[in-house]
Amino acid sequence: MNMLKNYSFMVFDEPTTGLNPKTANELESELFSLNTGVVLVTHHYNEEIFAQSDEIMIVDNGEIIQSGNYQNKAFKKAVEKR
Repeated sequence: MNMLKNYSFMVFDEPTTGLNPKTANELESELFSLNTGVVLVTHHYNEEIFAQSDEIMIVDNGEIIQSGNYQNKAFKKAVEKR
């Protein structure tokens, strides 16, 4: 899946929805191999993705209402409540 290497900003809406597990894992691996100089905006609820993310933002009606890292226990609880 070498299609993602040339971009510095990407937006995905539930990128793994409807994919078989093998393809979903390949896409996730590809996304997380882009770990320098890339801004990735995505929409989904997947704890494995959260755990690998540098920063997570919760957006409500276009406004960032919370941001943090999933390793932070207080932020993790806030995410799980939503």
